Amino acid sequence: MFNSDPNKEDVAREFIESIKKSEETDIEKMHQALAQAKHEWEFAQSYFDSVSEPDLVEFAIYNQKAAEQKYEYLLKQAKELKLIK
Repeated sequence: MFNSDPNKEDVAREFIESIKKSEETDIEKMHQALAQAKHEWEFAQSYFDSVSEPDLVEFAIYNQKAAEQKYEYLLKQAKELKLIK
């Protein structure tokens, strides 16, 4: 129904690729990215709860779904890279 913003997916993919290429403290970077993505998702949920105008509700649904997909994507990648349990 609603697809996440392709630009957000590109940013997430580029981030994951940079983690795969380097051996630095990428665990911290991933934790920060996950925390930011979770915050964006929570904010999107809060925004959805606060709107009632039909056009804003549609945007809120789209934004909430995109934020959720971004968080889930980063979480899945972090688990596959064994950066988190």
